[in-house]
Amino acid sequence: MTSNLSKDLIIIRPLWKFFNIFQITPYYDFNKNTATHSNLRKLHGVIFILIKLAWIFVMLNNKGAAEMLTRSVMTEKFTYILGIISGTVITLTTLIKSSFFNFNTWRMLFTNFYSIDAKLQNGGKIEINIWKNYFHFILKQVVLLAFLLYQVYSWSIFLKISVLQSLWNSPLCDFFYEFQIFTLLTSILSRIKTRYKLLNARFARIKTNPKVVQELQQCVQIYRILGETVEIYNNLFGHQILLITFHCGLQLVACFNFSLIAFNTTNFNVHIVLCNIAILTLMLFCFIWMVISMETTVQEAEAFVHFCFKLQENFIQDSREINTLRKLTTYAQHFTRNFSAAGYFSIRKSVIFGLLGNAATYLIIAIQFNER
Repeated sequence: MTSNLSKDLIIIRPLWKFFNIFQITPYYDFNKNTATHSNLRKLHGVIFILIKLAWIFVMLNNKGAAEMLTRSVMTEKFTYILGIISGTVITLTTLIKSSFFNFNTWRMLFTNFYSIDAKLQNGGKIEINIWKNYFHFILKQVVLLAFLLYQVYSWSIFLKISVLQSLWNSPLCDFFYEFQIFTLLTSILSRIKTRYKLLNARFARIKTNPKVVQELQQCVQIYRILGETVEIYNNLFGHQILLITFHCGLQLVACFNFSLIAFNTTNFNVHIVLCNIAILTLMLFCFIWMVISMETTVQEAEAFVHFCFKLQENFIQDSREINTLRKLTTYAQHFTRNFSAAGYFSIRKSVIFGLLGNAATYLIIAIQFNER
């Protein structure tokens, strides 16, 4: 969910309460800037973890699913089981981290946002038109609900069970959590990107200010805090980003492999194939949107350093001002941060093509195994 008119954190609070329901984020008091209801949060998390474990138990003991795996070729079994495991790990990681860990990290994140807004004089801007702010969010939730309902219907036909039974035997829960994690990631990303844009806009006005060095010092200080905010973001979500990247690649291979096998069978089920393609399309769109958002945010950060170098052209070489500007530029370069997947690799646009390339490679290998 994004917000065009509101530049402070007030707009994120209703979204945060929605995520609290599913224990995706911890209970938080934005006015006091602290996590709240510690015992309730842990109890809430334990309940959802137990529900998820029960969900897994029901899936493992379903006769229809067992028969499906028995009839499946080796590559289908491998991708299906690995997909269930990776989706489960994403869900449980989110529940455990939001229930038992990272409270100080969340506080540091919002403290940085408040500090940046104070320095940018960005507080108190509230958008009162709720539909403008939340229309896209509500629309995405409706689309997700439609996709998940179709998934439940398709699995009920595929496994020859009732729709109610298929609720417990389809990966509905994991896809729901993965989608909400995407929503949370991009929501916070949009707020980081907005502040980089505001900083660059302020920097563009420095040329007309007689106190250039003092203004640049303040901008570099804000830039440092934004760099630290990106680091905090990586600490909070790095493992989820890593797992989601792996899961998206696996879903690519699994979906196309399953579709190719299904087309060559006599009991071809069009619903389960369309369901897989629909869910894959939705999740890939979310993944690509997340990666592009990270890429454009880093580009805004890099633009600030570019402006610093460009500003030096307005001063005489070896003057006191130019020496100070060079030091500040070097300092700013040090705090240019990339988004990363738990430190294993940076998230840039090349990740999308790498994911597609690796998925294509593994799909070819899977096809060769199927022909044996």
